[in-house]
Amino acid sequence: MNGVLHNLHLIAMPHFDRHMAANQEAMLVKLLGALFAGWTRKLISVTTDGEKTNMGHANSVQVRMVRCAEFKVLQIWCALHQLDLVVHVAIDEVDGGTWLKTAYTLSTYLRKQSNLITEMGETCPKKTNRWHTLGSVLMFYITHVRRIIAFLNERHEQVGNAMPPILTPFWWLLTYAFAPVIAIIIETVVKLQACDLVIC
Repeated sequence: MNGVLHNLHLIAMPHFDRHMAANQEAMLVKLLGALFAGWTRKLISVTTDGEKTNMGHANSVQVRMVRCAEFKVLQIWCALHQLDLVVHVAIDEVDGGTWLKTAYTLSTYLRKQSNLITEMGETCPKKTNRWHTLGSVLMFYITHVRRIIAFLNERHEQVGNAMPPILTPFWWLLTYAFAPVIAIIIETVVKLQACDLVIC
């Protein structure tokens, strides 16, 4: 304003609605409008942190705020979030999305098999959208590949049971190929989260 560049850090805003991107955008637009009516002409950069709602590449809070601006805006993601966005897009496209969906479905299925859990003395990790849990799930599959295949074959032969996911040789090939890739991604994420790391 008046030739002065302001760097506003809006941190403490009560948010009583669901944390959906549209709700957060409405709240921010209202707040910025109250601070300065011409803010859409002055916005030069947007950065967010945290969950997909804030930082997603398609319809996140950050993308919505950029759309509000009247001129081109620089979008900034931290290195960790840039990596997260790129890897999510790439992994979601593997085998048309089938590979990741099957990995999730298999994890859910195996976690419900109490006889298998008792026999193995171990429960399949729960698949979430965090890279370290995906890595744990893939290593569990690889470590117990023979028992998992035998168990699923037994279940396919039994009538009346909930049908387990079908794992093709190609699915297993992708699992073995991507396990070390995910391990490298996890290692990179850990390094990027280091307190003493400074990136110019």
